[in-house]
Amino acid sequence: MLRSLKNETRHAALIGLTLGHIKKLKSLLKEDIFTEKYLIFYGVSISRVIWKIPIFYIDPPLIRGYAMKRSVSLVHEPVLVFVNADSKCIEKSLVKNAIEDIELGKYKMFLSIPFTSSNFEKSYNRVVAPILKDVLGINNVNFPSYSLVIGLRKYFDLDEYTLWSYEHLALLNTLFIDKSSVRIEHSECADTIPELFNGVEDIFIKSLAKSIINLAIRQRIIEEKLGKKLIEGLL
Repeated sequence: MLRSLKNETRHAALIGLTLGHIKKLKSLLKEDIFTEKYLIFYGVSISRVIWKIPIFYIDPPLIRGYAMKRSVSLVHEPVLVFVNADSKCIEKSLVKNAIEDIELGKYKMFLSIPFTSSNFEKSYNRVVAPILKDVLGINNVNFPSYSLVIGLRKYFDLDEYTLWSYEHLALLNTLFIDKSSVRIEHSECADTIPELFNGVEDIFIKSLAKSIINLAIRQRIIEEKLGKKLIEGLL
């Protein structure tokens, strides 16, 4: 359990992920609860901006999963807070309460605010959901991505990689390693994946499915023979 006191700087790093339409991140940046703060641009055409925090421009662009994976290597604090900086739903109280709960040991990872679209969900429900439910016995990860992802850094440090939904790999890693508790809050407020990604949903979702299977094989949750058969089914 991490030491945590109200009104005290916590052991958390803030990572804002943006395609270039920053909304509520500015209010979070003013909070003293973060000892590290980063802004990660993963859009295509972005004007260079000057902020009082480190800014990184991801290449290749549009690969949200790579942006998240790359961010993990930047951070030293034990708690990571990934925020969709373009979100209309992020609230400071939600972020602060989840950080405190994790530091108190109530759970190891927290996901909230669906970041989704109808096409992403259709592909996710067709390809990934059956693997999670029927093969791995996990029933409550209902969306292809989330705007708020908070967890212990060690679970995000993975060999596997995916094009979009890196939080799913970290969540499963948490469950596979420690059988630890996670909390997924299905917020009524949701963010929409931009139309910019129309047409690539199946590619991104199949990338996630393959990485989930490879992680499950590496952690010896499923046998390699079954994993290879599942991957062949994705082709």
